[in-house]
This record gives sequence, C-alpha cells and structure tokens, in this order.
Amino acid sequence: EITENITELKELDKSRQHARRFETVGRLASGIAHDFNNILQVINGHSEMLLESQKGNDKLMRSLDIILTSGQKASALTRQLLLFSRRQLGEFKKVNLGELISGMQKILSRMLGEDISLTTRFEDNGLCIEGDESQIEQIVMNLAINARDAMPEGGKINISTCFCEINESNRAAYPYMNLGSYICLRFSDSGCGIPQSILEHIFEPFFTTKESGRGTGLGLATVYSIIKQHRGYVVAESELNRGTEFILYFPLTDNQ
Repeated sequence: EITENITELKELDKSRQHARRFETVGRLASGIAHDFNNILQVINGHSEMLLESQKGNDKLMRSLDIILTSGQKASALTRQLLLFSRRQLGEFKKVNLGELISGMQKILSRMLGEDISLTTRFEDNGLCIEGDESQIEQIVMNLAINARDAMPEGGKINISTCFCEINESNRAAYPYMNLGSYICLRFSDSGCGIPQSILEHIFEPFFTTKESGRGTGLGLATVYSIIKQHRGYVVAESELNRGTEFILYFPLTDNQ
C-alpha cells in the first residue's frame, strides 16, 4: 500500500497562489499610487502657499489647514501603498534585530500607553540579517498598532528574537521555507484574538475587521510585502480571547 502526504504540496500551492494574488494587486496599487501622488503634490503645495498668504483670514486658514492635513494623511497612505507594492527600493545593510527593536522601545511604550505592558527578550547573539531598518521598523509599528487595537482595556505584548535553523530533520514543520539559518522574530499579544475563519485572510490587501475610518487594510499586507522583500516568511497563530502571535523569519546574512 502506497500513501502520500499531500500536506506539504497543499501548503506550497497555497503559498504560490497567495504570492500571485499579491503581485497582481501590487502592480495595480503601484500604478494608482503614483498617479494619486502627483495629484496630492499639487493639492498640498497650493494649500501650503495659500496658508502662507492668508494668515489674516482665520476662517479660511482653518479650512486650508483641514485640506492640508487631509492631503498629508493621503500622502502617507500613498507611501504605504508604494511600500506594499514593492516599488520603493530599500536601503539594505547588516541589521541586528535585537538592537533595532531595543532602540524602538521608548516610542513603542509611548504609542501603546500605560495600560499595555511591553516585554522583550533578544537571543539572536549579535547575529545580523540583510535588511532595511526603516522597513523593519514599519513591520514592528504595524504589529504594535494592531495589538494595541486588539487590547482596548490593556494587556501584554511580548517581542523576542532567536536563532533558528531549518534543515532536513525539521523541514516537515516548515514546508513553505527554504533550508538555511534564520533569525526568528516573535510578536505576541494577549488581545481578543482572530477567528480561524478570518486568520487566513489577514495578510490580504484592504482586508480589515476594524470599523470604517479606523483601518486601511494595508497594515498586515505591508508586513507581508516587506518580509517577502527580505526573502523571509511570516505566519500568524491566534486563539479567540487568548491573543495572537506573529512569527517572522529573516534569513541570516552570509557575512557575520
């Protein structure tokens, strides 16, 4: 009797379909973002000039200020679209994840507020990845914002890093990953969790469970896009009312 374990094949096919879907939406998003950005530059530029020339007109100044603020928010969204669509080239260099996240702790604590405790543990032993610091910071900030929103009454966030080796002996547990050495970044929260029916969709662009006006649906899509640019992998595990954990794998650089 011959049996075949098709779990690995299914995972690989699912991963390929996901990548193709992202590539298609990414090309569309990039084209829209570039055209939209040109329009915004005109709006924001003229708003700034009018604000300078109409300083005595308080009523008009308030309206111009609203226009400029909205334009700046739209510009920030455009930058996120370009980042998601991989049309912004990163400045890649040797990065130690533990050191990078340590440097973010103050800004993360301020953003999370007093009701959320942040603990960190870095066991990457000074090993480095080849990465773009600002993009990795974007990953951490996006995950932190999602975690904060999942814990409106407070809770806990844990961030840790460690060395991880994928080889023939443990490959069955990581069917979607290439063999090699990685730094594993774990980001977990004690929030409300994500239903299993939704979990497989969370990295899709414009998918959001937040109410209108609170989310663009690009946060986790951007996380997925950045980790792919770094030749890495990301998975999410969650249980309702018990929190969520994102596990990100960044390949080690050859030059340590």
